Amino acid sequence: MSRFVAKLRKEKMKATTIARHLRHIRAALRWAERQGYMTKAPTIEMPKVRNRMKGRPITTEEYERMLEKVSKVRGHDTATWERLLTGLWLSGLRIGEAVALDWNDGPFCIDLAGKHPACRIDGVGQKSGRAEICPMTPDFAQWLLETPEAEREGRVFKLRTGRQITATEAGRVVSRIGKKAGVVVSPESGKTASAHDLRRSFGTRWARKVMPAVLQ
Repeated sequence: MSRFVAKLRKEKMKATTIARHLRHIRAALRWAERQGYMTKAPTIEMPKVRNRMKGRPITTEEYERMLEKVSKVRGHDTATWERLLTGLWLSGLRIGEAVALDWNDGPFCIDLAGKHPACRIDGVGQKSGRAEICPMTPDFAQWLLETPEAEREGRVFKLRTGRQITATEAGRVVSRIGKKAGVVVSPESGKTASAHDLRRSFGTRWARKVMPAVLQ
């Protein structure tokens, strides 16, 4: 195993990729031990991988700079994308959740039936597979309710170019806006702000106000 790892390193393979290969091998060897094909699975030394964020929370000034540059990336539907950026900043939603968010239908939608506005999430609508009613932050709820009642139908963020665009496509547009605004979130790689960095900013702001379980 040491020779195998040395060979991979000689081929300039990333430590994260080597670790993934070793996890698969370790799982196979442990299975072989349980099945009686070997007396004892050998110990495999895992390479140390530095767990570093690919981005960072952006500041209010950087968010406002991104808003100013939307028209340079989406000149024909600027208001639509300014609305998305504002929604991501206030809500902390993942880009896929924001694209799917509907006023009254679907696996991820607005629920105005209770005392406070919330998101109603079917099991297929989120990572955990758990159906739940998730409260909104007051500022996001207030911003949503500024939408006239007659316009509260279909997707909350109507990102259309003849059709509703996908989360991947929307994420690319947000990243282009971050690049145009010059918001660098990783000096080492030169990576610029993405939709997920807006989510990180939401988490950082609200971590000062609520307990971790509430924020989660």
